[in-house]
Amino acid sequence: TQAGSTDPLATGSTFCNWRLVAYLCLIPGGLLFTTMFLAPETPRWLATRGKLERAEAILRKVRGVDAGDHKEEYIEEELNALKSVSDARMSTKSKSDIRTRFKVLLSCPKQLVICTMNMAFTQFSGINALTFFQTTIFEMAGLKDADVLAITVRVVSTLANFPALYLVDRLGRRPLIISSAAGMCLSQFLMGLFFYLDRDGDAHNIAWLALLASYGYQFTYSWGVGPIRWMLASELFPDEARGLASAATTTVNWVCAFIFILFLDSAVQATSMQAAFWFFSCVGAVMAVFEYFMSSEKAERLSDRRALLAVAAVLPAPLLVGLCCGFTAPMIDTMQNTVTSTDGEHIELGAHSDLYVFSSTMTASFFSAALTLGALIASLSGGPISERTGRRLALLIAGPLNVISFLIIALCKNVAALIIARLIGGWSMGVCSFVCSVYISEVSPTRLRGLLGSCTQLLIGLGILLVYVFGAVCRTDGGSTDPLATSRTFCRWRL
Repeated sequence: TQAGSTDPLATGSTFCNWRLVAYLCLIPGGLLFTTMFLAPETPRWLATRGKLERAEAILRKVRGVDAGDHKEEYIEEELNALKSVSDARMSTKSKSDIRTRFKVLLSCPKQLVICTMNMAFTQFSGINALTFFQTTIFEMAGLKDADVLAITVRVVSTLANFPALYLVDRLGRRPLIISSAAGMCLSQFLMGLFFYLDRDGDAHNIAWLALLASYGYQFTYSWGVGPIRWMLASELFPDEARGLASAATTTVNWVCAFIFILFLDSAVQATSMQAAFWFFSCVGAVMAVFEYFMSSEKAERLSDRRALLAVAAVLPAPLLVGLCCGFTAPMIDTMQNTVTSTDGEHIELGAHSDLYVFSSTMTASFFSAALTLGALIASLSGGPISERTGRRLALLIAGPLNVISFLIIALCKNVAALIIARLIGGWSMGVCSFVCSVYISEVSPTRLRGLLGSCTQLLIGLGILLVYVFGAVCRTDGGSTDPLATSRTFCRWRL
């Protein structure tokens, strides 16, 4: 859009109409709300509430085995596990139930360290620097068509999930996550090397190195760390502590993400771009060493593939997570009126454009960080909610809240309202990020757990890709009279 800009450089695609993009992002939340009506509650959660008959009925349904069927022997182990969970529930007083769960959680210190450190390492290896600010990084590197290049990075990231789907249960988690962390380390080192060589602004002829580093990081992340880190809590902990473990690890993830995003700009200004990326590289190296010594494999067992149908309804949840995470990448420059040409010249938005909302970098940073703050709140509150009301109802609540969040972003001009909307969206995203993983792990047969768990990361990557595409399509000149502005300069982020 032109966004009312009087800048002679502005054209109809100079700015991003982010409000238009926000309208498009309403879709997955509404879809999640609709599909969860078709989804069953997880058998394990029902067993923990003493509803054994209903739990067994749903387990037989998702495995395609009728009562008395000769195939029932294939799910006998799972049926016995449900009975054990139900018996434990009936013998435990409600007052001590939460204390019992915490005791079980704390009795697994190694598993807790593995899950939480994976989340922390991932955040401080720079994943959100390349997710939230990918387009900006390419513009700083002097690359033309930065928004289009950012889309190609997301395409590579999405495609990398497919070999992970195939290999996660064949090669195992450990080799995938170690090689993934090593690749992330190398990629961030190359990104830092580019910015070091370009510290005087005269190395734009090797800007391809920044593009290569971005491809490498996103590919290797999606290959292993991306899908596996969300599975671990659901696989490593006993049934009694599974919900709390997922909530605890997700809390660590969003605490680290909030700190990272809020202080990233300040850290770069205090040091340099190359120092920041070399720090990310060091974290990746430490992560690879950590995985080598700490991670292990878990035996798997063959089960019925009909469980694919049981988890289909929950798949809009990770898509929603991806849209929330990727929203600021193509939008933030338009939102704070800092769009520049490939030569580094600032292009001014129109004076009356409603796309310019942030007058300072700190406000824009807090808007980005508010998402992770909301997700952090969800990690603390969503766990008890999903334990008390069930996985299905928690996701039914999250869908409409996400719709409300993007609707406020699309319509409101007040900065405080936009930040509150981002907090609401963060809460919805946080609930989806860990409840979805727990739901899939509790419904899936053991053999398919890695495959279906990897689908979560695939859908997150697809969501980020979609919002990048939306940002590239919904462009405007912002009503600018800047001669550098074109119809593709600014993002129509409200769309």
